[in-house]
Amino acid sequence: MVSRRGFLKSGGLALLGVGLMGGIPGFLAEVVAQNQLIAPYKKRKVLVCIFQRGAMDGLMAVTPFTDEYLKTARPNLFISAAKNSTGKPLIDLDGHFGLHPAMQGFEQVFRDKRLAIVHGIGSPNNTRSHFDAQDYMESGTPFSKGTASGWLNRAVGLLGHDALTPFTAVSLTSAMPRSLYGDNPAVAINNLQDFAIQMRGNPSGVNLAAKSFEDLYDQTSPGLLKDTGKESFDALKMLQKADLKNYKPAQYVVYPTSALGNSLKQIAQLVKMDVGLEVAFTESNGWDTHYNQGKDTGIFA
Repeated sequence: MVSRRGFLKSGGLALLGVGLMGGIPGFLAEVVAQNQLIAPYKKRKVLVCIFQRGAMDGLMAVTPFTDEYLKTARPNLFISAAKNSTGKPLIDLDGHFGLHPAMQGFEQVFRDKRLAIVHGIGSPNNTRSHFDAQDYMESGTPFSKGTASGWLNRAVGLLGHDALTPFTAVSLTSAMPRSLYGDNPAVAINNLQDFAIQMRGNPSGVNLAAKSFEDLYDQTSPGLLKDTGKESFDALKMLQKADLKNYKPAQYVVYPTSALGNSLKQIAQLVKMDVGLEVAFTESNGWDTHYNQGKDTGIFA
């Protein structure tokens, strides 16, 4: 007879492959192999990371407009905060720094002290290669190309929480980002609705997997998984049952009809579903604005 641990280690988890892109991570099996008490996960604060690919011009987004050196060094890109200046002026935040006029939506959030701007930071490696710079930022080791893991994956490990759910760290992207490479649990889901549809597309497989896990947990001693171990699979079933298509954001919340807006909307859904999400990742492309960046108009705006 195959033991319950042996069942999982020898491929029982393959039954769950009907839903996740690329298959279920092996960490679900590791949960069963741990002979320890596991506390149920509760709603925790969620870290949402947005990677702006292409190297966003921070001096254009938040300009130190009183800096005369900046004005001299970038005369064709400098925007004034003066109301009588040519074009739209910067949004004066504190008499020294100003938001790009296209970022007006952030002004009130800043005034309400819900937005902190950390300026003038970056990698100490001065490579001019966008590819290398991006890799260094995501690995978190700016002078080493040999780092296998990403900084965000390592951060997940430092949380010190047991992985009771496959949604501890989720990337709303078509592939796993470099930032989440590593040994700690993470999953990439391009679209929650597609994920749910795939699960519905094979109901017999899902039901078989659910029944196998229920039987397994019924035979499991309290010291191994307790009742909370069921949540690792229940999280998957949440998406199968959720009415993702008809999700309505909170009152007055409007997400832009863009790839980034859609990703942020889905992250909000996961947070509200309380599936154990702690780290969410998404990305925004098109920030390589070397050509025709403009000032208050142009591709940056």
